[in-house]
Amino acid sequence: MYWKTLAKAMRWRRWASIIVLAAGLAMGWGMTVGQAMARQKPDASAAALIKKAREDVAAPKWLAGIHFKKESIDCQGCHGDNPIPDDTAGTVNANCINCHGGYGEMAEVSKKKSENPDINVHASHLGPEIGCTVCHQGHKASKAYCLYCHTNFDLPIPGGASK
Repeated sequence: MYWKTLAKAMRWRRWASIIVLAAGLAMGWGMTVGQAMARQKPDASAAALIKKAREDVAAPKWLAGIHFKKESIDCQGCHGDNPIPDDTAGTVNANCINCHGGYGEMAEVSKKKSENPDINVHASHLGPEIGCTVCHQGHKASKAYCLYCHTNFDLPIPGGASK
């Protein structure tokens, strides 16, 4: 008797799971994370981040403000349609490259501006494996990633403070 009741309950749970899954797919659970984020209203923490970012642009000490002051580049110019970047900041990094060029072009710029021709951050052993936003921050002080290991020299960076 117990086994028949258990089997019946298991069948019912299986069907209930299938119905919930089908309903979820019909309601849009199958959408990508980006699509889901676009549908959501920003929560309080996201709204606070966006407010702070706008303040950063108004006071141009970080790159976001510098870009806005010099070139009138607004939030969408770097972030596209998503004001809060994902962990890889893929859109932001792609937009950096669209405007400034890749590592090869930036290595030439760095070479011309460098006080020491033997130190060129854009032609380093790290190469293009790291994104622009690893060093260049839009809404806080930028810092050359090289300085986390190489502490014996100074690397000035736009939107940052030298060591």
